[in-house]
Amino acid sequence: MNTKQTILENALQFFASYGYDGASMSLIARETQITKAGIYSYFKNKEDLYIAVLDHLIAFHKEYWIKKKQRLKSASNEKRLKDSFIFSIQTAVKEPALIAFWQMAQISPPRSLEQVVTEKISASRNFLLAYFEEMFEAGKAAGEIETPHSSLTLAHSFYCLIEGASLKHVNANFPDYEATLLTIFELFWDGLEARKADEWKIV
Repeated sequence: MNTKQTILENALQFFASYGYDGASMSLIARETQITKAGIYSYFKNKEDLYIAVLDHLIAFHKEYWIKKKQRLKSASNEKRLKDSFIFSIQTAVKEPALIAFWQMAQISPPRSLEQVVTEKISASRNFLLAYFEEMFEAGKAAGEIETPHSSLTLAHSFYCLIEGASLKHVNANFPDYEATLLTIFELFWDGLEARKADEWKIV
């Protein structure tokens, strides 16, 4: 890992733990084991560093989802959706600072950066929503998914499901998180899965 990458990783941890205002360039420099001037040779100020951390996360995840799309293009839509859901929550388990940073950036971005942060997060969210919407469209076309709801509405619902489950893990551990995750997904998928006519019953 090069020095710039190390700075970004340490800055992420401090922004996630202390927020934008509480994270100082001096602390980040000390953790990175370089001088404060050394950080300024890569980033002109704290605002620039914060945006660089955000851009790094967005680029990493965009690249990941593009590669995942290629790897799972022949899989069933149930598998593609389950894989997307499980991966997202596993990321929350393994990288709580990443999730905390992302949630804080959405809820309370730095005041001086509010517009640019909001625009970047919105663009990233729209990219992922389009990815999910495409999966739901494919599921409908293949006859795997049968629902009156639009694919865009389903994409938003699935996105909210992931966001909620991710935040739940940051705030409190699941009692049995693997079983819980599978149950959450199965309940979601159960409302989408196409059924034969004789399986539908009025109660």
